[in-house]
Amino acid sequence: MRATVDRAGLDPQGRLPKIQVRRVRKGDLSKVRDVFEQTFGDFLERQLGTRPRQAFGGAQYVHHRWLMEPWGCFVAEEDNAKIVGAALAVTWGTVGILGPVAVLTNYQNQTIGQQLIRASENSSRRTRRRSTGASPIRRARSTSSCSTSSATGPKRSPP
Repeated sequence: MRATVDRAGLDPQGRLPKIQVRRVRKGDLSKVRDVFEQTFGDFLERQLGTRPRQAFGGAQYVHHRWLMEPWGCFVAEEDNAKIVGAALAVTWGTVGILGPVAVLTNYQNQTIGQQLIRASENSSRRTRRRSTGASPIRRARSTSSCSTSSATGPKRSPP
């Protein structure tokens, strides 16, 4: 028989919780900030021996990132109730930037971070397929040559 584990994230039988990854909603923003603050605070306390007053950039940072690209922000939710992890990502043209990613300390090493990263990567791939913008020509004659994509097709700028 397995002993009861007194650790958040595990049930009395020691089983992992049911985690669902979904996009961030406006009502989640303060909880997402709390996850980042708690996770980074725990990490810094382990590394430095003392807990910083404010480990993370604050509520404005999370809100701003969500406003920039809400479809790139994800949370991991335990049993549709408690947010235990979050990932923020943005895509600029064909470049995707992921981070920060945080999972509450007691929920780490349960593949939650991997699920958040996978959701962000999939979202970034879908966004890049729809994006348009400037891209370098593969065999440009000069360094100033580039192409732009539009609804009417590629156009080449004069050399």
